[in-house]
Amino acid sequence: MDSQTIDRVREANNIVDVISTYVPLKRSGANYKGLCPFHEDRNPSMMVSEVKQIFKCFVCGKGGNVFTFVQEYEKITFPEAVRKLAQRVGIAIEETADDKRVVSKRTKLLNLYRIANEFYVNNLKEHGEHIYKYLEDRSISKELAHKLEIGYALNSAGSLFNLFKKKDVDIKLMEDSGLVKNSQRGHYDLFKDRVMFPIHSHSGQIIAFGGRVLSSNQPGGKYVNSPTTDIYTKGNELYGLFLTKYDISKKNFALVCEGYMDFLRLHTEGFTNSVASLGTALTEKQLSILSRYSKNIYLIYDGDTAGRKATVSAGLKALSMGLTPLVVQLPDGEDPDSYILKAGVASLQSLIDEALPFLKFAHETSYVAKETKDKVKILSESVATIKNAIDKELLVKEIAEEFAISERSIYSSMTGTRRRSTDKVKPDFSLEKFIEEREFIQYLLNNPSEIKNSCKELNSNYFFVDLYKKMFISLTKDNGLIFLDSHSQIIDFFEDENLKNKAAELILMGVPGRNILLIINDVKLRKLKYDLQEVNRQIGKEGATTYLVKEKNNIKNKIQQLDIAIVNNLLT
Repeated sequence: MDSQTIDRVREANNIVDVISTYVPLKRSGANYKGLCPFHEDRNPSMMVSEVKQIFKCFVCGKGGNVFTFVQEYEKITFPEAVRKLAQRVGIAIEETADDKRVVSKRTKLLNLYRIANEFYVNNLKEHGEHIYKYLEDRSISKELAHKLEIGYALNSAGSLFNLFKKKDVDIKLMEDSGLVKNSQRGHYDLFKDRVMFPIHSHSGQIIAFGGRVLSSNQPGGKYVNSPTTDIYTKGNELYGLFLTKYDISKKNFALVCEGYMDFLRLHTEGFTNSVASLGTALTEKQLSILSRYSKNIYLIYDGDTAGRKATVSAGLKALSMGLTPLVVQLPDGEDPDSYILKAGVASLQSLIDEALPFLKFAHETSYVAKETKDKVKILSESVATIKNAIDKELLVKEIAEEFAISERSIYSSMTGTRRRSTDKVKPDFSLEKFIEEREFIQYLLNNPSEIKNSCKELNSNYFFVDLYKKMFISLTKDNGLIFLDSHSQIIDFFEDENLKNKAAELILMGVPGRNILLIINDVKLRKLKYDLQEVNRQIGKEGATTYLVKEKNNIKNKIQQLDIAIVNNLLT
């Protein structure tokens, strides 16, 4: 893949537009801010510069350009990231033999799931009249089925396996995908005679399937799900999020249900900010993903004992993460699907409008605990884990008001936790060493066209900080000075992840306030003073030999000349 093609793809993909497809961004001055997807972010800590076409998280340190973001987020190689972004803007890239060799296992699995999904969807269209009837009996239209790419696994033991064989798919890859199983009698399909629900990542790629039986007398469980693979971990994804994330952000709340059919019913009836937790207890990972789009989590679980226990578990987790959980209370024995069919959309909307804040729900229900003191203790322990001091204090106030007790008693019940306002914070008095090295690299990164001229008088021996030395070497590699003309382009010249992250940080800091000539002179001066110390150390050890005295005088003369140059620069 030649550099001209890479540059074309880079220039055609605005980093703000690309990152916005993964994480909601809001303008903050000249830049944009959003929750960082590379760590458990509670408050927006990722900055994106449209002018410089880079991003940087000032908490976990991740940073880079549009290629770096896609690589890190999708867990793919650089060529794969370039190819993905090229496809996004319609730039054709010819695939070479080398390109084919570096395709990651993750990409191969994603391709396999894409083939499987096309197969299942085609089966539904060609052999699935009884499946359409099954869906229509549940008021699921053909249009929605096609929109969500619902399919059908044939009543055959090896139809998908045979398709993979025709396409020369490696047997090991088939088995690793979980779509094909092996036994003493040979290979067979995981899914047979089931309605197939593709599970998408929140970026829209198919990463797993859920297969539902058509009748209660079919063998196997009601649902069969894809196993954990290199592209899918149960509890890490939310069904439908790829379709509803923008509406969640727009409406500023997520409606969280349990299963596929609940989601389909909600979405069909206009609740387009819904997601499903895929039949599992809502996990911290799922809540973390949701928090990128809204902190308001409406829990609409089944109206039975299991559903209410799941509501309590999810609510406590959401509280502990500083989110705002509310509970939509369905009548006994109902789920979102059955309730809408019986009572109608307007009735469910009323229940949503009347949703109880989780603290009130916890107070009124016995599913958290029976005794009030136990409820307060459980809630306090969840709140104790909140890192943001303001969120924690506000929640403590709410608990105190809801249960009519003092804030002090709540803080005292937080096991091993003290009130943040009384915590002693040790100030950090550490000062940055060798600031001139940072300023020099900072200047180069913010003025890429100046790299060639500015680096002529220095070499890597002038740098004492290993990170800056490596950055200087990267910018002057191959015994020649590179020429760059954009901030985004410069990121790709650093192969080490730590160097990319630091480069993004320094670019966002902008041009240092001092003149570059003064910075260069400071770098030289500091090196000369170090050399002088080394000569003095040798004289103390070996005596004042003619060579060492001469060397000392030469260094002192250079220092004097630099001092004069610095004064002259200040006066001009």
